[in-house]
Amino acid sequence: MPIFKEKSLDDIVNLTKGTDIYNGMLLSQYNDSVNLKAYANAFLLEFDELYAQLDKMYSGRFLEYATGEHLSTLGKIVGISRELTLDDNHFGFLGEVGEIWADTFGTVGDGAVGGEFKSTTTSVIQLSDTAFRRAVRAKAFCNGALVQNVEFMYKVIAIMLGKIPTVFKLEADHDIENKDHFGFLGTNFSGTFGTVGDESVGGMIYSINPSYSYLAEYKNKIILTIELDKVNIESLNLIKAMKPFFVPSGYQFVFNMI
Repeated sequence: MPIFKEKSLDDIVNLTKGTDIYNGMLLSQYNDSVNLKAYANAFLLEFDELYAQLDKMYSGRFLEYATGEHLSTLGKIVGISRELTLDDNHFGFLGEVGEIWADTFGTVGDGAVGGEFKSTTTSVIQLSDTAFRRAVRAKAFCNGALVQNVEFMYKVIAIMLGKIPTVFKLEADHDIENKDHFGFLGTNFSGTFGTVGDESVGGMIYSINPSYSYLAEYKNKIILTIELDKVNIESLNLIKAMKPFFVPSGYQFVFNMI
């Protein structure tokens, strides 16, 4: 599977282009003229800088080399912003399967400990050039996709990771266990607390009773199995924010971190 790799302008820009051009035009009889070369070098240093900046301006328009505003402009072309919103930064249990952003309960002894309950507040992440470059490439790939099959999803995720991990597996689960049972809103397949004012709100506590008041939003899910210590949190956040572009409608996308 081919992986999109970013490149550095420093690897392709010739910092002595003006001098090289001058030396190629210099007659051989002046090759040993110290005074002439010293005089020319007073101008050639500026020409070297001019050619370097022109090359950077030209090559910097291509995704592999783009940085800063050039890269942000390419993002606008494919329809993606450098700022991505994560709308499910919510309270959960530390280590819960599929919930790599889950935290622990808080404590009155240490205000820094503990997660937050889900609310209408969303978190916004500002992508670095490296991560955003991958996001732009992945979004462009999604824009041109004719189908959203497993092979397509593998390629999109690999682009965002920038590599193919040793453990890298996608599975589809069409029989979600306990999808109708009570739980916290935002965790996998659960309802909210009920209310006496509206009987349609709230999940049910697990029992043999087949009736329930909460209908799961998703009937199917796609599970990405990957090693947590082989990827960085920025790449995982990127995948989480980009999932609307590569996950088929009607499927939930979850992580299985091992």
